[in-house]
Formats: sequence, structure tokens, C-alpha cells
Amino acid sequence: MALLQEALPETSVSVDEPSNTSGEWFIDVTHTDFEAQVSWQPSHGFGLFTAPAGYGDRPNEIFASPAHAALRVTQLYLEWQHTRRISAIHLSQLRSILGIQQSALASALSLSQPAISRFESRDDVKISTLSSYVEAIGGRLDIRAIFDNVGISVDLYSA
Repeated sequence: MALLQEALPETSVSVDEPSNTSGEWFIDVTHTDFEAQVSWQPSHGFGLFTAPAGYGDRPNEIFASPAHAALRVTQLYLEWQHTRRISAIHLSQLRSILGIQQSALASALSLSQPAISRFESRDDVKISTLSSYVEAIGGRLDIRAIFDNVGISVDLYSA
């Protein structure tokens, strides 16, 4: 809460505590006309809802670090100020949260910094290129197919 109020000084933060302290906490963040919902569980970290959620839906972004979660909420607020919408994270925002510079990523991928900038701005990318990008910043790409009653990871690589 302190990190959010430091980044967004006029932010109102309210907390709904669970009846069981190991349960799920809900944090409502409000700043003028911006609202974000964050969940927190000791065993899972901070969850942000950046897609329309229905009853029983889980957060679609999870952060172990409160600092990363606060940075992401700040990014969402700034995006809201410009577009009046909240959307899934963009590659440049992800890289920024992780504290990785374009030049360092370019070096890891044996590319130029402008090539990374162009890649992060594209509307359509190859999955193999996206996978290499995510691995270079220390992650693993997980592609999910979402249906009304099913959410499942899809393996696109042949065995």
C-alpha cells in the first residue's frame, strides 16, 4: 500500500481482509476515475485483473514482489489516463517492470537496440521470436487457450 501511495500520492487504497489470515485478501485501488483490483495470497503473491473478469475468475497477472505489483498498477494508471482502458501488459512494460534495458536485451539476443524497439512496437509477432524474447528476460512463454469452461496451456512445439 505504501508503494502505491508513494507512486500515486492521491491514491485511495482499501483492503478487504479474509476471515482466515491465510486466505485471499482483496485490495481496491482508486485514483480519481481509475480503479484497479488486486488480490493477495501468501502462497501466490499479488494478482491483478487486467481483463474483464467474471464470477470466480482468477487474476491474469501474478507478481511475487509487492514492488513489481505496485509498478504494474502505476503502469495501468498511466495507460488509463491516456486511453481510458486497462489492457494486458505490453512487452516494453514487462521489460520495464523487470528492470531490463533495451540495450541489455539486444545484447543478449545479438540484435540492435532499434531492432528490440521495433519488435516491442509490432502488432503481430512470430511465437518463436516472442519465446526468445521472454527467455532472454528470464522467463518462459506459456500460451493458453481460453474457452467458456476451459483454460488450458497449449504446446506449439513438436515433440
